[in-house]
Amino acid sequence: MRRLFPFVLPVLALPAFAQEPPALLPPSITGATAPAPVIPAAASVAKPPAIQRFQNLKNLPPETASAVLGLRAGADWLAQRQQPHGRFLFGVNPALRAPLEGDSDFRQALATWSVCQAAAFTGDEKLAASGAQSVLGLLTQTKEPQGPQAIGFAAALALAIQALPTADARLRAEADRLTGYLAGQLRANGSFAIDATDAESLHAVPGLALQAMAQANAPADAINRSLAYYRTKFKESPHAVAAGTLIPAAVEFVLRTKDANAAAFAFEMADWLCHAQYGKLDAKQILWAGGFRTDSGSLPKEPGYESAHAARGLAAACQLIRQAVPDLQRYPKYRTATVDALGFVRGLQYTLESTTHFSADFRTQYLLGGCRTALTDGNLRIDATALSTLAFQRFLESGADQP
Repeated sequence: MRRLFPFVLPVLALPAFAQEPPALLPPSITGATAPAPVIPAAASVAKPPAIQRFQNLKNLPPETASAVLGLRAGADWLAQRQQPHGRFLFGVNPALRAPLEGDSDFRQALATWSVCQAAAFTGDEKLAASGAQSVLGLLTQTKEPQGPQAIGFAAALALAIQALPTADARLRAEADRLTGYLAGQLRANGSFAIDATDAESLHAVPGLALQAMAQANAPADAINRSLAYYRTKFKESPHAVAAGTLIPAAVEFVLRTKDANAAAFAFEMADWLCHAQYGKLDAKQILWAGGFRTDSGSLPKEPGYESAHAARGLAAACQLIRQAVPDLQRYPKYRTATVDALGFVRGLQYTLESTTHFSADFRTQYLLGGCRTALTDGNLRIDATALSTLAFQRFLESGADQP
């Protein structure tokens, strides 16, 4: 990284009796045409970060203010977990005050993507530095994606570089290399070569890979073929995580190509998510309200941090309606479902109110801003916090923050 060294110019003291320079003689005396005024070239002005329009929380709807607070707290918690070599401390068990096991490159890449996205949204230089350090570390430690989560790792890392506001030409070339790898993993029928035994990747990775490819302007025919394949698969076996990751990919593709089939697929998945969401009428699972069913069993299962995928997908569906395909019937339904989903996700995040039984030092150092994996599980993990932060950010950028 280059360092910028300020140059100190000597200050010249002007005499106290210095006067204004003499004015030019008027054309009536000189007979010459008055010179045109000199207009200095406009200086390049950096685009203000998106978060600037959310500065006054008192003037925002409660759900919007909550998303702003959740985004900032989650991104800061992730940055605080970063270690000298760039990787993030995977998780914390507050009850035992001990680190968690179960780390993976894929989860590290998700955390990196979240920090880079938050840096772009907030304009926070510390977050940008944290994201850049993690990107460089992952690129150095992992020369070629391998293992059952290789596609997910490549997708999340490509998305991280695409979001990183300080990415230079070399890093952008690495992102192109990663998206090229993803395109190479597409089979002829449009599916990705994903290990079916890896449950964590099975539902989330295809959508993440397609998001990275769509943002990189990958060939439209490849994305179209893959969306068509997963549209068929979703009809056969719908899943909240699959919907939550495929909707943003379809929306990115629609905004770029105006493809009607991709828009229809996004609406199909968003409609399904609205039906798969736990409501507020069942007193037995009132705390589950806003979360999503993630299994096909007959008995209801407690929702967890995976609901953040669905919340982000619904926010993208709202964006689709506001920017490309107006639908006055669907929009209020999607927005309400998004707000309820983010309310559930925010309930997983440790706040001052939910951590009063911990010591102040431990609460500040380890808990505030981190997200639990479920309401009945107090463990904090970087992937749970990353997905929650990404959901808050997508909501704020989608236009759904406005009624």
